[in-house]
Amino acid sequence: MKIIIITPKFFPILSGNAVCTRRIEIGLKRLGHEVLVKTPNQIDKKEIKNFLPDVIHGLNAYQCRVVQKLSLELKIPYIITLTGSDYEECLIDSVKYEKGLDKDGVKEITLNVMKGASYLVVYNNETMQRLLSLYPKFDNKMKIIAKGVPIIDHGNYSFRAENFIDAHDFVFSLVSGIRPVKNNFCPIDSLGQLRKKYEKIVLTLVGPVADEEYDKELREKIKGLDWIRYVGGVPIENMKSVFLESDVILNCSHFEGESNAVIEAMYYGRPLLASKVNGNIPLIEDGVSGLLFEPENGDLFSKKAEDMIVDGAFREKLGQNAREKSLQLINTREPENYESLYLSSMN
Repeated sequence: MKIIIITPKFFPILSGNAVCTRRIEIGLKRLGHEVLVKTPNQIDKKEIKNFLPDVIHGLNAYQCRVVQKLSLELKIPYIITLTGSDYEECLIDSVKYEKGLDKDGVKEITLNVMKGASYLVVYNNETMQRLLSLYPKFDNKMKIIAKGVPIIDHGNYSFRAENFIDAHDFVFSLVSGIRPVKNNFCPIDSLGQLRKKYEKIVLTLVGPVADEEYDKELREKIKGLDWIRYVGGVPIENMKSVFLESDVILNCSHFEGESNAVIEAMYYGRPLLASKVNGNIPLIEDGVSGLLFEPENGDLFSKKAEDMIVDGAFREKLGQNAREKSLQLINTREPENYESLYLSSMN
């Protein structure tokens, strides 16, 4: 089978969609399929026609809406994986975290793309139930395919050494793209206050820039704060070191589909302090496999961050439980599940 995957971003740009696409691509190739990966602005219709795809797979209904047009032109089916911002921003959430979105226009386009798809994939039952409560007409085409085993590469990279972090420093790492929905400003003031009591605190900001204006504001905010390391995007082969050499992994998002960084942190047995939003709640049991806080509650963030600092045994137990939970969540048959949907959409 020949499959073309359309993703909002792909390597060398590191993003959640890029990581998911690479994982799916590797799995499908192992099954013997041919896979062509493109972003919407890389589409070359001549190349695609020469490739002769059997099916199209889009990750994110709105950002990869071009799949609908391609499907009509090539007379082949398409499926959509709903990745988070397409349904949270375009269908559910009334707040625009991204600039320049025409809310009504985006919603209409997104629903139209979903309507044309043979199947709609979500990562978990909670997301499916939320969407079906609003759009029950999609019941016959919505399927759950949980995320697969994280890509594990072993680079010769030391996160602390590369970023001048002492072995005795206590490292909080916010692993996410830099854009408003990821709420990258969230930990700065709270950890700054805690640092008056715990001077070994270091905050690292790990992730690629997805919003230039927001990034400029963030850099201005942290200017002169030498306890904060602005790391930027890290190649996927080095991410294992980021997780293992951080004491606590942060997720501060206003909303999430299902964060790769959260799942990977859990897989590596790292303690998590994460925002209490729909995409995180099914993954993290508060006080058992991580700690949750409301994104707007700085006092609660500070309290739970301090709990992490002072109690190493508690952190270790959270990490162990997170690891066990991740092994229950991870789908070892992700490529086979997609293969089955592709075949079904072609019949």
